[in-house]
Amino acid sequence: FLGSRKNKTYTLAPVKTTLEILGLQNLEPDMKELINGAHQQLRSMGKLLDDLLDINRVTQGKFKLHIERVQLCSLIDSAIDSAKLFIKERNHTIVMDQVCDDSIWLDVDKVRFEQVLVNILNNAAKYTNPGGYIDIKYATKEDTIELRIKDNGIGIEKENLDKVFDPFWQIKYTGLETNSGIGIGLSLAKYIVELHGGKIKVESPGQGKGSTFIFY
Repeated sequence: FLGSRKNKTYTLAPVKTTLEILGLQNLEPDMKELINGAHQQLRSMGKLLDDLLDINRVTQGKFKLHIERVQLCSLIDSAIDSAKLFIKERNHTIVMDQVCDDSIWLDVDKVRFEQVLVNILNNAAKYTNPGGYIDIKYATKEDTIELRIKDNGIGIEKENLDKVFDPFWQIKYTGLETNSGIGIGLSLAKYIVELHGGKIKVESPGQGKGSTFIFY
């Protein structure tokens, strides 16, 4: 079952097609709401299966990068586009005050680098109560890019900062509905960043004070 993303696509495709056909029918509002909910759950399941497939590749030593030259701005735009549906569902606002510099290019695996950004954006949205914000900033120094993704979410207690990137570890916070996930998105992000020769860390003033993920 965990052989490839292609198998995952075949597994979920019939369900997706069935939901799309149902959505074309003249249905009552409550039924349409149920179908929309099923679409959301299907997207979550697809993301979960992708992460499990990648963890399987990591453990088998089959996780490879395909490096190419990619524009930073296009990567950020693509990641925001991929994450915007979940962010919209959580009623958050993405903020990027600085104008992105089109002259900045990176030598990275485009798909995997975007995966890092999306995983961190989704994590920020997941652990921020509805109506929050997610702030993206970047800076350059010589041949290094620093990216910061900050939220005003539930924050992380000091004793848990080192655990955030552990596989299957999740923050437990009473009163916050976190939907789906099993705690491997940030672990994968760390692995991908380090595979590129970079570093990743998280900072937080404490519980209820938001978090900032920084990677180089």
